[in-house]
Amino acid sequence: MTEKEYLEQYIAEGFRAAMVLRDPLPEELRDAPHPLSGITVKELPLAHPDGRELMYYLTDPIAIKFAESLVQKERTTIGYR
Repeated sequence: MTEKEYLEQYIAEGFRAAMVLRDPLPEELRDAPHPLSGITVKELPLAHPDGRELMYYLTDPIAIKFAESLVQKERTTIGYR
């Protein structure tokens, strides 16, 4: 599966993206399973209504673009009362 497909699977399970897609701190990548130097890495916090939270790390440009669209959707104002 691709990074985007994994992310879509989390969304289908009910996880929601936070309103931020950010660059991880170097210490967060220190224990990465493979070297990430010279690669664009983004992190997307995800939260589930049941309280589960996870940090999803992305390196694939297609997945990053998809994550950006999720973040933009979360930032969209749907109305005022």
